[in-house]
Amino acid sequence: MEEEVSEVSLELKKMISDLRFTSARCFPAFNGVVQKYLDPSMALDRTEGVDVVDIDENSAMDISGSYGVNVCGYEKYKEFIEEGWKTAKKQGLFLGSLDKTVLDNIARLRKISGQPEVSFHMSGTEAVMCAVRVARFNTRRPLVVTFGGA
Repeated sequence: MEEEVSEVSLELKKMISDLRFTSARCFPAFNGVVQKYLDPSMALDRTEGVDVVDIDENSAMDISGSYGVNVCGYEKYKEFIEEGWKTAKKQGLFLGSLDKTVLDNIARLRKISGQPEVSFHMSGTEAVMCAVRVARFNTRRPLVVTFGGA
């Protein structure tokens, strides 16, 4: 059963070049199948179990997933969000300052890893950048050699 491409998806592809690129280049050997069944510009409305539902009420099993969702599933992830909100709602959004949740997480990670320190990052790129800075600081060396395409 072939689903109709939503107007929102078509508009998103006109405005976001990354979507056009992803649609055409992610899986060269399978582009036809991917474009037919895994439209990256699908505008989601909600999740239900293992499915994603777009704004046009089309439902599809999510096989692309996300980090927390792949590990626990959408419904458990929603429970985590609710539990986290109970803790965080009194604080609101503050950036830079630490709270007890961070201290608790640091203690857990130190215990699990056996390391004396932990470091939090928003992406792998950010983590690598920090590791390079720490290495430069600790070795007192101003340069780092990198290899591209290795």
